[in-house]
Amino acid sequence: MPLTYAGTEAKKKAVMETIDLAQKIQEVDLQRFVLSGIVVFADQLIDSNTGEEVVKRIMMTKVEMILQEKMQEKLDKAYAERMKDVNEMMAEAEKQKAEAEKQKAELDKRMADAKREKDRSIMAFVQDKQEDGAPKETVMMKLMRYFGLSRNEAESYYERA
Repeated sequence: MPLTYAGTEAKKKAVMETIDLAQKIQEVDLQRFVLSGIVVFADQLIDSNTGEEVVKRIMMTKVEMILQEKMQEKLDKAYAERMKDVNEMMAEAEKQKAEAEKQKAELDKRMADAKREKDRSIMAFVQDKQEDGAPKETVMMKLMRYFGLSRNEAESYYERA
């Protein structure tokens, strides 16, 4: 591009614009190749001050890349540490969840055992009262009072006994 301009100043300006454009190239190898070509061009056709400016800009680009790489390394390390923490928290949460499920299963078993025991007690109570010849209404009233049953529940137990 700089060859299309007449005069040293126009060429210098074009070289600097070309460097600015080259510095926007994302692929590092391609960027270095283009910048190296500009250095060769500037060194052969333009004064040494412009050549030095080209080299200075290239060095700045290299320094920026080094700083960027170091920053990326720090970010990667911080991310890895954060992910480690997250994974540890997730593992702990899974462990707590498994323990809670185990406790729930144990509690469910105890509740089922308690219900079966209550049912047996109620049935034994009803059968004992029936054997004693107690009237149905008396037995049902006692079931509701002693065991906290509804009328329908009391009647259901009475009929099953």
